[in-house]
Amino acid sequence: FRYAGEGEQSVHYDAATSATSATVTITNADGKVVASKDMGAIPGGESAWTWDGKDQNGDLCPEGDYTFTIEATDVNGETVEVTEQMVGRIDGMDLSSGSPMLTIDGVPIDLASVQSLEEAP
Repeated sequence: FRYAGEGEQSVHYDAATSATSATVTITNADGKVVASKDMGAIPGGESAWTWDGKDQNGDLCPEGDYTFTIEATDVNGETVEVTEQMVGRIDGMDLSSGSPMLTIDGVPIDLASVQSLEEAP
């Protein structure tokens, strides 16, 4: 996802089942972990979590591209599968590689990985 360098950022995910414990890890474009936060319990299904935009020291992260992962466990300590999702506005499409690549909020996404499209409000 692309972070504007100010304010909060929602990250979207789909959990296979509900989890009693979850941790989200935010990584910058250089692969450095900038934040790791306890999410507590999360519901099964599609949902979102709001990152405050701050690193481990409480400083606001700069504008840039980031990724996130969520590790979650259920009441029995078993791993819950969580799939990261991207939600945004399509701002372009590139066919030059032979495979359609969408640009969503400035981030290239292979068309084959798109799960759904909805009309923007």
